[in-house]
Amino acid sequence: MKKIQAVLKDIAQKTLLLAGLIDEAMKAGVLTQDGANDLARRVGVSGYLTHSLETMICWTALDRDDPDFVEELRVLEVSACDFVCWMDGAVGQLQGALQQTCVAGGS
Repeated sequence: MKKIQAVLKDIAQKTLLLAGLIDEAMKAGVLTQDGANDLARRVGVSGYLTHSLETMICWTALDRDDPDFVEELRVLEVSACDFVCWMDGAVGQLQGALQQTCVAGGS
């Protein structure tokens, strides 16, 4: 349960960070409108994933002995972790692109 809550917190924090970086990258000319829209659509998945995880938390008290439920929860947890990894990669790429822009602009 605590692991799911930690993943939910991580998704929320990284969603806010990525949203801010998307805005900053667009202003700096590092990201096109199409690129920003694509990232925004992908980040939008976090809402569905978060809702699913929150629903699973509610159901856990009732169904934790059901093997099918346990498997669904495991798959959802893996999906959430994969999504967090994708967000980390997107954040890293945008931060790297912004740093390159700052270095190029300062030279």
